Amino acid sequence: MALSDGTVRLFGEQACAGLTLPGGPAALVSWLPDSRFLAAATADRETLVVADAEDGSVEGKRTLKGRITALAVSPSGAWLAAADETNTLWAGPPAKALRELGKLPGPCLALGFSQGDGLLWAACADGSVSVRTPEEGRLMNEFRVPGGPFEAARFADGQVEYSGPGERSEAVDLATGKPSGLSRKETGFSLKNGLLTYRTWYNAPLQKLLPGGTPVGVEYSGERDLLRVREPGGSLRCFAAKGARPGASAPCEEARDWTAGDLDQDGRFCRKGRCYAVADRVFQLEHARLLCRFVPGQGFYLWWIRAERPNSANPLQGHLPVRETLDPDETVRWIPLNPPSNLP
Repeated sequence: MALSDGTVRLFGEQACAGLTLPGGPAALVSWLPDSRFLAAATADRETLVVADAEDGSVEGKRTLKGRITALAVSPSGAWLAAADETNTLWAGPPAKALRELGKLPGPCLALGFSQGDGLLWAACADGSVSVRTPEEGRLMNEFRVPGGPFEAARFADGQVEYSGPGERSEAVDLATGKPSGLSRKETGFSLKNGLLTYRTWYNAPLQKLLPGGTPVGVEYSGERDLLRVREPGGSLRCFAAKGARPGASAPCEEARDWTAGDLDQDGRFCRKGRCYAVADRVFQLEHARLLCRFVPGQGFYLWWIRAERPNSANPLQGHLPVRETLDPDETVRWIPLNPPSNLP
């Protein structure tokens, strides 16, 4: 992560003491978990700094023919590649001087390496993609992604992804040079208001263990005719207990008679003959039953209970329910856990 004061820090198994660049935040940073080296371009893009990822010590500084436009460290850390504003492509071992490999057809937006370090990819603003050997610079393949010029590009999961201007984006398989369908463009880290977050690609479940028993609590107020659900993350959401749409979302209000209730084995809260669907059963094996609650903006929370009756019938295997209200008669959307088959 590159901070505004010029500090570059790594978060993972290797957490270097920190590298501070002169002149402000790093314009570009490249590092991979198995690489010993980290590469960064200074704020003015004039200098390429190579550092040891284990202790943050500077291994060397490089200047190219022009300002640096793209850089990449190979997966093993054996190679470093960079491109400059003269459209010159450079590569070499990180601890040594880089060698000029040749000219690119236009401004370079992204560089990347294959898993075995054997191939170097370059993506230019006009949509042209070239594949070279990093040691000799021998051109192995080239193709063009239609729709340029583009503003940004990146290499990920065996494909090149172009974006901009606006919301326009294109994803192409590097092996075939053909469109690769759905893209993992949502994957990655972001920094907003000082908070570092990570967002996975579509339908990639993350697991987080919450201590304690049932993670969902429910309370009832006869004074306000409201149900109040305490979500697993600690937030409160309220729902109408009566009215035209019982179970629909409603504003929370103060009340003197909030009374805690319990969920039954089907995830329902029942009172005076009316039941509300707080959670749903998604799986059962003998007496072990799995309940699930969906919270908008957070995801799915699941927990086990011991059911009185064994039951091998499961609602829809491999899916989780999305429920918008507490109305048990609401049509529930079942979301598949596995990604679509055409997702790379």
